[in-house]
Amino acid sequence: MKKTTYDYIVTIVIMSVSSPILIFLGIITSIFIVIFPKKIRTLLYVFCSILSLLFGVWPKRKGNPPKDGTFIFLFNHSSFIDYFLAVIAMGYKRKWVIVYGKNLHKYPIFKFFLKKIGIGVDRKNTTSKIEASEQIREALNSGFSVASFPEGTRMRSYQMDEILLPLKNGVFATAVELGISIIPITFIKPILYSRPDKPFPFSPRIITITYGNVITVENKNRLELRNETHETMKNMLLSTPEF
Repeated sequence: MKKTTYDYIVTIVIMSVSSPILIFLGIITSIFIVIFPKKIRTLLYVFCSILSLLFGVWPKRKGNPPKDGTFIFLFNHSSFIDYFLAVIAMGYKRKWVIVYGKNLHKYPIFKFFLKKIGIGVDRKNTTSKIEASEQIREALNSGFSVASFPEGTRMRSYQMDEILLPLKNGVFATAVELGISIIPITFIKPILYSRPDKPFPFSPRIITITYGNVITVENKNRLELRNETHETMKNMLLSTPEF
């Protein structure tokens, strides 16, 4: 999708308006999290909902996840906005943690939030990946659901025709080991809003958050579970009119 002069003008307006508000909201949210740590998911849900609108993204939900139970929620990944959408998708009524790349620690505000509710991993470091896997198991065994981006990295512009990148094995091995079902969630083309390799300008749009059906682990090994999840997420993306 070719970027237009309109997109650049809109991006300048968005950044001019959203940057000071982001800093202000970030500080206020951080203070409230320190005061009311048990309300962190509610506070971050509100923060990310406001922030996504400021950045020109209007999330639209399709379907609903089960209200109760511990699950592994898996998202496709192609834009920085996905992290905000993931928090919105997970909501504030269940206990959850999110797996994220430690490269996000270079942003102080996000580092503060993510370390409170997330499991950081350096995917290029074997020790870091092992430690993250152990933390994921601990979280699931403690009744927390886990949100993750199984592609392992953001889709690049030259990969847009692939729909969904291959999924990494780790999270599926954990799901099979602990008997935790998977819920796939797809974001429709956030790469058209902001690309990972060329993030500017933004192209404001509605992004649909689609909740898939529960994928159980019974009688499946990690490869079978991974392949079923990949096929399910791919079909979810293709079956959405906006795709």
